[in-house]
Amino acid sequence: GGWCNSCGKMLTVDNSYQYEMLSGKKQIKKTYVSNVCRPCKTDQAKIRYNLAKIHSRPLDSKCMCCGRIDKLHLDHCHNSGKYQGFTCKNCNVGFGHLGDSIEGLERALKYLKKADGRRDNGVVEEAVGG
Repeated sequence: GGWCNSCGKMLTVDNSYQYEMLSGKKQIKKTYVSNVCRPCKTDQAKIRYNLAKIHSRPLDSKCMCCGRIDKLHLDHCHNSGKYQGFTCKNCNVGFGHLGDSIEGLERALKYLKKADGRRDNGVVEEAVGG
């Protein structure tokens, strides 16, 4: 097991969701465990439900981050539960992978700016020391 991304408690068979998916080119069935415990998942669902009653989806289905027209997901702060907007899956997942924080996004932006400079100079650096 791992740890709940929301409350930090250890994930067990009893307190986490498990699901099976086909994975890879050979479509091998794999069992995955949710990274959030059942009580936190329930709390998050309640928060999203209540926020969705207050905030309606944009009629144009346009992501409030990238502007792409796509299926939208209600985005909210996982710490405060406050509404943040409606985003496409790519933007929503991207925020999560960057820690759902401005600091994470700033680190990614700093990295991309440095990488852009390396591309412009034609310099190839090793990943370890770069």
